[in-house]
Amino acid sequence: MWSGIILALGWQFAGDPFDIHPVFVGFPLSLIMLLTLTFMPSTAEKVQVEEKVE
Repeated sequence: MWSGIILALGWQFAGDPFDIHPVFVGFPLSLIMLLTLTFMPSTAEKVQVEEKVE
């Protein structure tokens, strides 16, 4: 979520380039980051999977 907020603030301070509201720039980035981090396996899960394979 922080990535979207930072991007939206940067977009706002840049003067809303192309007349696009900052929410339409920050929200998609936040959503992409949320989904990426949610479905990315953690290090502990990788170790458990490797132990089961051996």
